[in-house]
Amino acid sequence: MSFDKDIWEQKLLQFVTTSKLPFRIVEHRDFHELIRFARSAKETPQFPSAKTIRRRLRSTVLETEGRLLE
Repeated sequence: MSFDKDIWEQKLLQFVTTSKLPFRIVEHRDFHELIRFARSAKETPQFPSAKTIRRRLRSTVLETEGRLLE
């Protein structure tokens, strides 16, 4: 499948609206960095599950708390 700007914008719109995200998310620096990082992969990256992201967040918070309390 080749890239099509109109389809890209439709998919962004669908993502933003169905996820109930603010429209400005597409202008956010971190969103741009995420897309650029994914594009740099040799193979299409696999999407982690919500459970995996939740565990990663918990682990990051606990590590940060530990460092702050040292």
